[in-house]
Amino acid sequence: MRNAECGIKNCNLFQVKNHLRPLLYCTMLQEVIKMDYEEILDELQEAISGLEMTTQFLILFSYKEEVLIKKCSEQTIKYCKDRLLNSAEQYTNDYLATAKLLLNNKQL
Repeated sequence: MRNAECGIKNCNLFQVKNHLRPLLYCTMLQEVIKMDYEEILDELQEAISGLEMTTQFLILFSYKEEVLIKKCSEQTIKYCKDRLLNSAEQYTNDYLATAKLLLNNKQL
């Protein structure tokens, strides 16, 4: 994956959105918007792949939850499920943000 010209090594939308303070995020978002069409498509594919992977983990987790209850505490199971759902939400938000960038920068 090619990097956005944002001054952060291996920068992507997930890192910008989730690891930077709001004021810095606004500055960095302006740089991310300057991404070219191929970079936006790469980010879109990454978000889709992440969402697919997280969805598969959630499906597996739901099938094995009864077994996990016997081996783990309820708090641990709840924590894992919450993390998976949070990850799915983040990938969904990344997908939507990237899709908006793609629509705003579509080639004619």
